Amino acid sequence: MNQPRKGRASIREYFEGVVKRSPTVTIVDGTITTGHNWAINVGVYEWTFGDDGSQKQARYTFVYVCTEDDEEWKISHHHSSGLPQG
Repeated sequence: MNQPRKGRASIREYFEGVVKRSPTVTIVDGTITTGHNWAINVGVYEWTFGDDGSQKQARYTFVYVCTEDDEEWKISHHHSSGLPQG
């Protein structure tokens, strides 16, 4: 179901469904910008689904923050949207 996901349970359910399709993801084009304890990665990736061989390109944005407690990079925000068909 293609709908916004709110809350941990809904987000987890979405990603569990994606994983069941055995995807591989290739970065087609991307740019990373960094600052103090943050980074943003934007670009286009292509998903290939192992269950049926279908492919889909999408724009993506990942925002990472480096936690001061354990100095690990963690995703604080992610968004992707399918590219319009021409």
